[in-house]
Amino acid sequence: MEDNQITKAECKSQLEELGVIYKKQGLAITKHICNATTEIQGKTYQVNVSERIGYGVQIKVEGNPKTCVITYGAMLNMAEAMGIFDEEQENNNG
Repeated sequence: MEDNQITKAECKSQLEELGVIYKKQGLAITKHICNATTEIQGKTYQVNVSERIGYGVQIKVEGNPKTCVITYGAMLNMAEAMGIFDEEQENNNG
């Protein structure tokens, strides 16, 4: 692994700090976005992506009772971390 790469555990910890949730979720009203097939580290997974109305976007994998939820707040935190709210960026685009 390169020196600048972080471990999966470090990445998970940082995402949790931003507001991403990974746990078994209760009932909610959802709006289907898409079904997809993806390959991660040589394994194929069936993925369901939907919006948890008023809360964020959830990703479910067939056979896993837990759900990854990227809350709207987490999305804003990620956008902020990428620099979307930096004044310098606004001045360059203004």
